[in-house]
Amino acid sequence: GGSLGELKRIVDDGDGVDGLIDAIKGQGYEIVLLHVISNVAAATASVRDYMNAFGDNATHVAIINKTWGKDDADFPFWMGFNGANGVQKGGKARADLLANGGAEIHFPALQAGTFAKVDAENLPFTAALESADLSITEKAHLNKFLKASKEAFMEIKDKLGL
Repeated sequence: GGSLGELKRIVDDGDGVDGLIDAIKGQGYEIVLLHVISNVAAATASVRDYMNAFGDNATHVAIINKTWGKDDADFPFWMGFNGANGVQKGGKARADLLANGGAEIHFPALQAGTFAKVDAENLPFTAALESADLSITEKAHLNKFLKASKEAFMEIKDKLGL
């Protein structure tokens, strides 16, 4: 998130991403944009900005980061909700992403204390499984997280070239 401005400057001097798209596709690559969704409006607005910039020149995948909530209702701007007087708010970026061939997965949350220890060691999650600083329980949290993460990404393996 927040890097669209920089992407626009790489080739196009801040005036869009057409040159960047041409450069990437010219090398034989397909563009897949992974949008990490939190529970705030800015995350949804960011997806809209990228969809507007890249359009159908990229495959868009929304990754609902369950660190920010367990239920769809915890992501009101992405999922949509009924505001005052029953007026629908939010949800349009999600609907557009899915209608245009995009995908969505739910990324699991790692228990907060376990995440903090792994983050402090600055290790890949799989390497952290061998850390002497993690308890048996924390290693179990990490194993569960890795398994659920793999399952989530396998749902979109065709979009990721896996």
